[in-house]
Amino acid sequence: MKKRITLFILFIGMMSYGFSQSYCSSTATSTYDSEVDKVVFNTISNNTASTCAMYTDFTNINTNVFPGQTYTLTVTLGSCGGNYAKSYAFYMDWNDDGDFTDAGETLGTGGTYTATTAVSVSVTVPVNAATSQLRLRVISSESGIQPSCGTYTWGETEDYSVTVLPLSGFDCALTSVDSPTVFGVDSNKLTVTFTNMKADSIFWLDLGYSLNGGTPELVYDYNINGNAFGILGPGSSEQYTFAKSVFVPTKGNHQLKVWVANVNDSIPDNNKVNDTLHLNFCTGMGGVYTVGAGQDYTTLNDAYNALKTCGILSPVVFDVKAATYSENLVLQPVLGMNDVNTVTFQGVSKSSVIMNTSASAAIEFDGADYFRFENMTINGSGYCVLWYHNNANHNIVYNCDLNGNTSTTSSAYNVINSSSSVSSYSGYGNNGTFNEVTGCLINGGYIGANLVGSSSSSYDYDWILKENTFTNQYYYGVRLYYMGRVLIERNTIKDFRYASSYGIYQYYVNAVNINANTINPGLYGIYSYFNNYNNAGPDSSFISNNFIYDFLNTTNQLGMQLYYNYNNHVWHNTVKVEGTSNDPNYPAIRFYYYQTGSTCRNNILVSTDASFLLNFYYTYNGVDIDQNLYIYPTTTGYDYFYCYYPEIRFKDFKTFQPYTFT
Repeated sequence: MKKRITLFILFIGMMSYGFSQSYCSSTATSTYDSEVDKVVFNTISNNTASTCAMYTDFTNINTNVFPGQTYTLTVTLGSCGGNYAKSYAFYMDWNDDGDFTDAGETLGTGGTYTATTAVSVSVTVPVNAATSQLRLRVISSESGIQPSCGTYTWGETEDYSVTVLPLSGFDCALTSVDSPTVFGVDSNKLTVTFTNMKADSIFWLDLGYSLNGGTPELVYDYNINGNAFGILGPGSSEQYTFAKSVFVPTKGNHQLKVWVANVNDSIPDNNKVNDTLHLNFCTGMGGVYTVGAGQDYTTLNDAYNALKTCGILSPVVFDVKAATYSENLVLQPVLGMNDVNTVTFQGVSKSSVIMNTSASAAIEFDGADYFRFENMTINGSGYCVLWYHNNANHNIVYNCDLNGNTSTTSSAYNVINSSSSVSSYSGYGNNGTFNEVTGCLINGGYIGANLVGSSSSSYDYDWILKENTFTNQYYYGVRLYYMGRVLIERNTIKDFRYASSYGIYQYYVNAVNINANTINPGLYGIYSYFNNYNNAGPDSSFISNNFIYDFLNTTNQLGMQLYYNYNNHVWHNTVKVEGTSNDPNYPAIRFYYYQTGSTCRNNILVSTDASFLLNFYYTYNGVDIDQNLYIYPTTTGYDYFYCYYPEIRFKDFKTFQPYTFT
């Protein structure tokens, strides 16, 4: 049966309070340091402390106020890194003319604060304020008090909606259908919200609904027959759930009409046009569908658009037939998707299901959760093949060939990029957690997989990179920055295009496990900076069972560099260095600066030429060295161990024995 679903449209017959103005921009240019942590104003309470942004449009968040009334605006000035001197500026466009420059439109300014601080100002709504939806703007900045428009370096601007309601009059509006979010065949519990839009109180009303123009379900005199909400005051809302569910008889498209009537037995109220909502919907998806010529959906985007239109009620699998699909996907949240109701695009084989695109990203996970792609070849000649941003979580890519740019030397091109910017490896933000890429070919790019969090105080967590083959990267196989609890396991990282490249690079990370990988780097095998450095908890990191050898650089070869690594355990690795330089800065393993709680055990370290085996440089707080095997030639006259102000503990050091290399 053909499962194509028509467009979901919501028609709201009510007073329009949308913005009629376009406003100037106000934004920081960096996500570092100062930010807005929380905004509280009347019914608005929006906590964004976990997100670092330069500007955020929260105009979908609204509160209702009345002329002449006084309210408190409280804004918490926070930080995404260092705490520096923060100033604030708050603005409201009271006359709805598209700017914040008229008299009384600056609600408050001040500073400076060097710690996280909640700032409150008293706001009295002018009696002549426009009775419409107005713009509230709050700014936190390290660059002094900011005007309502313009750019500054460190801080954040946030915009909100404030609706000024008329003082006098009588108007009850049916403002939303709250549930179900996705309609299914059979019974659907219907919940709606109605709102007092003006000053006169509401005591009782009738409600009703009708499906497809059929017999209406009516509720009379709600608030009298034992279901009282008391008095509904000006600007207040009430939710109501109909006792009788909406029965949807078939899959497909339907029309629902919901209304309030006879409010306080007044016929009509001041604005009867907003008493009714008309909802056109299609039933939610679930089960197995096919994609391809002559199938349920012709293209991948046809299938995805059906999801966006109708939502889902149970797990969905798209069986993608053999073909070349010349398209890209921009995935966003879909109603009904969760850890149970997932969506899978499943190719019949990765050799026959091919996705080609020159778009910026072949597959963009824009805040999208619980998608899975498997058995496909995805060719992206744009900036990246997979792009994760805006908190894209719980997505899996399995057994796919991910082919990016194989000749680039530009850092803008990365095969997998979890970053707030599609063309930057340093787009800090809450980009994605609990994502997994397993069993894939990751081909090309400046970086094979680049995973970036927000800051040293706000990491992204719980990625898995497992059993992949990284090849043809220019500078990094895997790069982590502000990440925690990442598993990098049983990958092969090889065939770099630059002699000074890194196999795995991590900077400001916590509890990362790098296990059983085979790494053939350019110059650096594993480069670890500030591992567990910002974590006050007991988390440990492990670098274990890895094979690092066959460097592209023949002069200098550095198997592992561990810089400020706390509770980091280097166990059971084999590192073979064959560099021709006897420079102590390029050994098999280098412990550099503080190594609190770290250990180095049961490793095999091999030097076949001039490369050092171990280097300890200012290793305060110590590192335990035990049961390692050191293999090196005894006839060269070179040194193989280097210590400079070390605090190290060698245990059971055995007699040196010569080895012959063949």
